Amino acid sequence: MYTIERFSKLMNKKTLLFAAFAAMQLPNMNPLKQVQASEIQQSNVVDTNFEDALTREGFPETYKVALRKLHSQHPNWIFRATTTTEDWNLALEQEKVPGRNLVESSSSRLWKSTSAKVYDIATGKWKGFDSSRWVQASDEVIAYHLDPRNFLNEEDIFQFIDQEYVDGEQSIEGVEKILKGTFMENQNVETMSYAQAIFLAGRNNGVNPYLLASMIVNEQGAKGSSSIISGTDADYRGIYNYYNIEAYQKNGKTAAKNGLAWASKEDSYGRPWNTREKAIAGGAMYYANNYLSNAQTTSYLKKFDVASSNPYVHQYMTAINGALKEGRRLKKAYEDILDTEITFTIPVYGNMPDHIAKLPTE
Repeated sequence: MYTIERFSKLMNKKTLLFAAFAAMQLPNMNPLKQVQASEIQQSNVVDTNFEDALTREGFPETYKVALRKLHSQHPNWIFRATTTTEDWNLALEQEKVPGRNLVESSSSRLWKSTSAKVYDIATGKWKGFDSSRWVQASDEVIAYHLDPRNFLNEEDIFQFIDQEYVDGEQSIEGVEKILKGTFMENQNVETMSYAQAIFLAGRNNGVNPYLLASMIVNEQGAKGSSSIISGTDADYRGIYNYYNIEAYQKNGKTAAKNGLAWASKEDSYGRPWNTREKAIAGGAMYYANNYLSNAQTTSYLKKFDVASSNPYVHQYMTAINGALKEGRRLKKAYEDILDTEITFTIPVYGNMPDHIAKLPTE
């Protein structure tokens, strides 16, 4: 009987690989080596069930390479295609409408539109939207963020996660992970912690509480210093609006003033929002009624309204990277359960180009 060790004594280093292979073919070979050989063979086998699923969903070939890689990393993940009725070129033109997609004025010049509608070539200044801090995004930056294929990776795919509450899947501990490092970490509202208030708001309204936590951090920032949640605004003392609902600069008033005015009305969604808990719960109710019920069931579809019956006019945020940032924060809550079954709903447009949109570079 020949073994790897005996072959090694007879042959030089250049032939060791061949010797190992030969030993694997001989009787009484090491069972560990047998398993390893089997694993190597299996790694080269195409997962036909997964390939069939991608085809049934209607994913184009330009999506499949990235989805295959994700499947190899997380076999339990499920990918659904939302085949929108929108043509890619039409969607892109609609998203270029001034004011729909903004970047911070401090962004690279290449990220900012130089269209005559939003840029004064004589003065070198951009038109501000909501405030002078936000200006129109360039066409290339809009195309990059609109193209779902740019985000089919472990870090960015969570902007496509379904946003309904699932009993047993989300927890207060998961909310706490998202709040870590923010003004809400280990802090209380009126009768409970922020994490508890957000979890209950999600559960009671059928909304993923991880999404609600991510939305609040996105809207208020890690420090939470805006007057819209301070409760100290001179005109709207004790009024809160954590999700910045109806907070737009208009009629000569700031975005915060308009958001507080809306939150102060005695109307729907538990208003007036004169406690922090009411603002968190009422905002969740508003989101469920106005977004989840409007085919805007992911962060991406909330940002880019391309799947509803009246597209483009009902977009939650104007920041071009809003869905991307929200998705990355969402992922924090799933870090311990990444190998469980998670469903992602990914848009597919008509007449998508073969090339994937890229960010402009200097």
